[in-house]
Amino acid sequence: MTPRPTTTHPLTSSAVPGVPLTAATPHDATVRMPDGFLWGAATAAYQIEGAAHEDGRTDSIWDAFARVPGAVVDAEDGEVACDHYHRYADDVALMAGLGLGTYRFSTSWSRVRPDGGPVNPKGLDFYSRLVDELLDHEILPWVTLYHWDLPQALEDHGGWTNRDTAYRFAEYAADVHDALGDRVGVWTTLNEPWCSSFLSYTAGAHAPGAAPARPGSPPRTTSCSATGSRRPSCAVGRRARTSGSRSTSRSPTRSTRRTSATATRPAGSTRSSTGSSSTRSCAAPTPPTS
Repeated sequence: MTPRPTTTHPLTSSAVPGVPLTAATPHDATVRMPDGFLWGAATAAYQIEGAAHEDGRTDSIWDAFARVPGAVVDAEDGEVACDHYHRYADDVALMAGLGLGTYRFSTSWSRVRPDGGPVNPKGLDFYSRLVDELLDHEILPWVTLYHWDLPQALEDHGGWTNRDTAYRFAEYAADVHDALGDRVGVWTTLNEPWCSSFLSYTAGAHAPGAAPARPGSPPRTTSCSATGSRRPSCAVGRRARTSGSRSTSRSPTRSTRRTSATATRPAGSTRSSTGSSSTRSCAAPTPPTS
């Protein structure tokens, strides 16, 4: 039997099996990141904020999609999530305790311009207070303008398949920049646009679940009936799924009590390791079944 080849590792004096593809860092070495490198965390508004129907916020496509029977694993939603809307100061303090240098968060279109309509001052004020809190803790605010939470009212008129939505987005983006641009210098326009286009409008695995109709299949329809809680009960006709189906999706968040709220994220998005109590956590989701 031919013995395995050995080579002397460039950073050690001992022989190791095989030829390494790259030089490993010695255990006693100090890793130095480039000047200006910032360690940070990232979240999505629907993933962590909660307060889904407070202070003027109305449904996004994820709110509606999470109510479709079988569309989301365990019927998770973002009604409470990590309750960041009420506990952002505690969360920022935890970030500072971790030594984070930056925090990338998304603004909720449905909070800033509910139903795609006029600006909601309470929505913008929340993000203004969040930015101030970050700066007070010397954490760089990094704003993402769209992390998949299109207002459901715009989706009812075609969503991103309607060219008018792009103009509505430009108005919303300008409003957020007008409110925060004096303190925020780093902006991301769209988070993972491949996901919010192909997974949402081609595969139909993510909100709004709008996959093209196959030949002979019924057209996609959305029906909503109002309830006393301001949250309509919606069903998407053709895209409703059972939790055991191959295309079942994972919601960005789970709605539970404040003391045990666990938030998961849309597949492919980043998540924050921050929380504001030892009983509240944001955990990564199980990916959609493939």
